Amino acid sequence: MRVSICAVLRSPAAWLSPALSMFALGVLGCGESSEQQVTNVDATDTQFGEIDATTSDTRPEIYLPPDFGDLCEGNSDCSSGFCVEGPNGFVCTRTCDELCPDGWNCKGVQSGDSDVRFVCVPNGTATDTVGGDTTPDTSTGDTGTGDTGMGDTGTGDTGTGDTGGDTAVTEDTSADTNTNDTGPGPTLGNACEGPLGVGSDTLRTEGTVMTGEWPDCVVGCDFESNPSLWYVDLRSSNYTGASGRLDGDEHLYDFSGGQKVGPDIDVVAIIAPPRTMLELAVVKSAAQSVLEPLIYVSDGFQVRTFNSDVSGSNTCGRTTIAFPYISGLPIYAVLEEATNYDLWTPTGYGSGTVGGPGYDWILRIRTAIFQPFELGALAIGQTKTVTGSALTVGGQTSYFRFYAPGTSKPKVTITRKSGVDFLPTLAGMKTIQGELVWQKVEEDTDENGIVILTNTGFRPCVPQSECPSGFSCPPDLCTSADAEWIFAVYDYNGAAGPGTYGYDVKVEVLP
Repeated sequence: MRVSICAVLRSPAAWLSPALSMFALGVLGCGESSEQQVTNVDATDTQFGEIDATTSDTRPEIYLPPDFGDLCEGNSDCSSGFCVEGPNGFVCTRTCDELCPDGWNCKGVQSGDSDVRFVCVPNGTATDTVGGDTTPDTSTGDTGTGDTGMGDTGTGDTGTGDTGGDTAVTEDTSADTNTNDTGPGPTLGNACEGPLGVGSDTLRTEGTVMTGEWPDCVVGCDFESNPSLWYVDLRSSNYTGASGRLDGDEHLYDFSGGQKVGPDIDVVAIIAPPRTMLELAVVKSAAQSVLEPLIYVSDGFQVRTFNSDVSGSNTCGRTTIAFPYISGLPIYAVLEEATNYDLWTPTGYGSGTVGGPGYDWILRIRTAIFQPFELGALAIGQTKTVTGSALTVGGQTSYFRFYAPGTSKPKVTITRKSGVDFLPTLAGMKTIQGELVWQKVEEDTDENGIVILTNTGFRPCVPQSECPSGFSCPPDLCTSADAEWIFAVYDYNGAAGPGTYGYDVKVEVLP
């Protein structure tokens, strides 16, 4: 079953879903926990662009509260009101603009209401401000602070049986002007094609999770008190996936109209080495299962990628994403039954939700090295075009990279060439200090087949004007030197095919 554009999006202005409203936005909690800890999120809203950090601390000196770095169990334990995850547990922090002590990054977080706050978050190399630990955390692999190469190979491949990854087509990466490159675009494997059942996968089962059940959400759930108890850590474990059941029990959710009853939603937290390409496929655990799975990925604030199934005859939810963080913070795969998803409304679920025996699932995780389509080095005033790119498998995300002066203002245009149901969508990346966080998303809301991303969708460096004198600013300062610019192309509805969703790419480097 291919979920229709109306069922999936529900509104052209907002990508709504039950877990997005309660889990990703963090506005509405689930479960009975009243204590909320901060979940790391991107500093932008995918639908409305950059968020104005009006609550940032703009004082000329970095003021650290007396409990900064102290261990905490909830926001109420900290004088700043913010308790965030560190390498050795949750710690008190403070608000910020771009300026934080060494070992900490300034990130947007969701604090349990509708507002985003910017706070200092440990980047995995925090010193004795975090529980007395003076040993840098190197478990995340590539620290991302000096990555200037073409085709980053520092993440390694931690998966098993991966049949692909972004296989970059670099037919012409020279700094040419108005040059047309023709290529098939990045291709990906398809974990949906494997046989049903466990096979060669090593799965983290639902029984190993705190309370024996995957959480329904993150913010407001009991699970958030110690999320390490339900990670699938691809850096240091042999897991290649997870398994569980969408049960038939009643689950309580806090909607705007009061507490409501709804079906099971399973959320799997995943940690991987930075910039590892993740292919996530949720399938039935057995042929006799009646599950019709749906999957999406959230960074803790907004849905980033989505898929209901890869084709009309293949009941498998599949999506891809490059792991964004260098700090060891997770991203979340949200698994739902498509029937339940369609019954959700902003005020509660309609009747007829399903779950229980026969709704068992397996989440396969395949990894590959991040290899975007390389566009080469571009000077100010140059234009680069690529023709013949395509999305061919449901849930595919194709990444593109180019190098241009940090002071330039690139403009990216995607033009649909085939696939009447294809809604081309562009995501610009924030690559400061090597992270690959989604900065801004532009979708084809008027369905004319064209979508444009301007320089506000990128953030590869910090302008010198934002670095006051005497401060230790991020090393990625904007200069005329080349900076790394990355964007992603995908189908807004997450279900490419059957057939080819073709598109052309145009990059203009403006002054």
